[in-house]
Amino acid sequence: MRDSGRAVRRHMPAVLANYWWVIPASSAIWFLLGAKGDVPSLVAVLGVIYFIQQQRVREFELFHRLFREFNDRYDRHNDRLQRLVGGTGKLTISETTLLTDYFNLCAEEYFYYSQGVIPGIVWRAWCKGISAYVRDERIGRFWDQEEATGSYYGLTRDLISEGAGQSPSGRRDGADQIREMAA
Repeated sequence: MRDSGRAVRRHMPAVLANYWWVIPASSAIWFLLGAKGDVPSLVAVLGVIYFIQQQRVREFELFHRLFREFNDRYDRHNDRLQRLVGGTGKLTISETTLLTDYFNLCAEEYFYYSQGVIPGIVWRAWCKGISAYVRDERIGRFWDQEEATGSYYGLTRDLISEGAGQSPSGRRDGADQIREMAA
C-alpha cells in the first residue's frame, strides 16, 4: 500500500517553511498588474503575508505540543519497553498491553507525520527507535500480528524501516541497539 500523504509531506512543509518567497512574488505580481500606488492591493498583499506567517506559527505550536505529548507518553513506557527486548518466552497480557499502547503511540505519531505536522527529521529519529523494538523477535512477532489487523492508520514495518532509512527487508535482533540507546 502506497503512502498517500508522502507527496504532501515532501512539498508542503518546504513551501510553508520558506514562506519568505511570498513577499517578492506578491510584490512582483502587484507591480506587473500595474497596481503601483494602489493602497488596497498593497494591504491585500500584506494581509496574505501576515496570514501565512501566522499559519506557520500555529503549525509550529501544534508540532511543539504534539512533540512534547508524544515524548512524555513514550517516557512513561520506556523502562518497561527496554526490559522486554531480548526476553524469552511468550509475552504476558501486561506486556502485550504495554506494546499495544506503544504501537498506538507510534500510529498517532505516524498519522501526524503523514499529515505534514511532524517534520521528517523527527519522524526519522522516532522510526529508528520503533525499528529497534520491532526487530526484537518477540516484539516483532507481536507487531506483525497487530499490523495485520490494519488498526494503526496504515503504519507498517516497511514504512517504519523506510522512515528509519533502513532496508524494509532487514530484520535483525534490536536488543543491542536498544541497549545502546539507553546508555
